[in-house]
Amino acid sequence: MELKETVQMMGSSDYKERFMAEYLQLNKNDWFK
Repeated sequence: MELKETVQMMGSSDYKERFMAEYLQLNKNDWFK
């Protein structure tokens, strides 16, 4: 999944979708490592 694919999720009114999008962005970019 790419960053552009999470944009719609980040704009969701559902906090669960926003949280998942944020997790996917962080996981994809390996910011935690």
